[in-house]
Amino acid sequence: MRKLFSLFIILPLIISINIGPLQWEWDWDFNFDWDFDKLLEIFKSDIPAFIENMKTKIEDFMRQGEEKKTEILNGLESKILDLQQKIKDEIAEQTEKAEKHIKQLIEQGTEMAKYLSYKVCDAADMDYEECRNDKKKLLTNLLGAVKDNFGECSVIIGQISKLTEDAQTNLKYILFLIDAITENPDAIEKGKSQIIYDILNCLEDKLEEYWPAISAKIGNQEVSFNTKFDVTNLLLKSYSNLVNVIHFEEIDGYIKKANEATGLIPDSQAKKIHQGIFSVLKKLNEFGEGVYNISANLALNVIVNPGNLDVEGDAEVKWIYDENKGIGIKLHSNYMLREKGAKSLQAVIFDSPFVSLRASNEKEGGTSNTFVGITLYDADGNEIIVKDFNIEDFRPEIFFKKTLYNAMTTCLYYNEDEDTIENTGIISTIERLSQFNGEEYIKCIPKHLSSFTIGSYEQSSIVEKPEEKNKGTMIAIIVVSCIGGVALLVGGFFLFRYLRRKNNSSFYKN
Repeated sequence: MRKLFSLFIILPLIISINIGPLQWEWDWDFNFDWDFDKLLEIFKSDIPAFIENMKTKIEDFMRQGEEKKTEILNGLESKILDLQQKIKDEIAEQTEKAEKHIKQLIEQGTEMAKYLSYKVCDAADMDYEECRNDKKKLLTNLLGAVKDNFGECSVIIGQISKLTEDAQTNLKYILFLIDAITENPDAIEKGKSQIIYDILNCLEDKLEEYWPAISAKIGNQEVSFNTKFDVTNLLLKSYSNLVNVIHFEEIDGYIKKANEATGLIPDSQAKKIHQGIFSVLKKLNEFGEGVYNISANLALNVIVNPGNLDVEGDAEVKWIYDENKGIGIKLHSNYMLREKGAKSLQAVIFDSPFVSLRASNEKEGGTSNTFVGITLYDADGNEIIVKDFNIEDFRPEIFFKKTLYNAMTTCLYYNEDEDTIENTGIISTIERLSQFNGEEYIKCIPKHLSSFTIGSYEQSSIVEKPEEKNKGTMIAIIVVSCIGGVALLVGGFFLFRYLRRKNNSSFYKN
């Protein structure tokens, strides 16, 4: 009886145990720097005067002590709140001064957000939480003003067009502001990141629709081309920054914790950011072949079909290498473009919003947060879905430096339709590359095109499956059923003993 009782108690506990959870450590080494020199190098059109003037202001801000920095930030916050109140009053009175104050609000808001990105809260300090709360308060007020003036996609373009008389400047105003805000992933309160997502999604989604009107106002074709290039870069840079926002939302518990074994984040917003990045990436095809270093987290190579490609050029190889990430890409680009009738080929190395930034990933296992996207596009700018290449020797090859990804030996790809990371259709091997000092690399040879990375497992769902969601409920039912069964057995056992004693007593009396 005792053995039976023990079995019913232990059984549900065994069922509820998850075997082998890994203990992760957070990587807090985020880079908040904004390199003005590099920004000026990338920009092809005019930069708003207040942005160029800000470089000197930031250098002066950095020289100040913490008390003075706080005073400067609080002063800007007061100006922003005052401007927002004036805008509300002027809109209510239907005056024509609101646009002037909205322009000033953007300038002051961009300056404050940039200053905030240089106020780094150190997790090792005692006042870490207080520091972050102070930053959140300032940014929350700014985001409230941004939402009030640019919260509706249906009016956002019309609102922006009224900021100045210079059509090429207006879009840059709001994009510099959003970019500055996204440089502060540690200062965004729960739910407030949606304001940023909505504005970026609106600007990205409507870009082709509203651009002809803006281009007509600009007049000069070359200036229009360069302005659109800069606007596209700012959009992509902001989307790339949103990856860090996702990481801090996970740290703060705003979204569900990443999977212990894989590091994958089950969050729908992460998928939207991934889709947003690739929606903007394809817009860069129209600006021609080249290397586009958008940010520290995203670098893109665009290869354009020159036309008249023939079989003789199929064996030619295009190498792309990112030394910091330890990633190499080998492409038979002529073959890929010719075989699939593509207009352009993109290879991008980027930090993924799907994977938690945790320091022990490469050592203990999980998923690398660095992804490689390889995509072909047709003449109309649409993605060409590639499920296989006719010649195996000409498939793309991706190399991950083994010393940087120790525990990760399996090549994986993101299956967008199923929301899974899996290894089907990819060969994983180890190879020494003579062109890179003979070091060992994990070599991935996919037969299809997608976004690729490496991990220490074969397949895992990003979005929690229904059976996983119901696991706790099932366990509870099993436990209750077992306890109920035990109770019935125990009760039956004592009832049996009682009746048996009663019968025996009656027998002796007789």
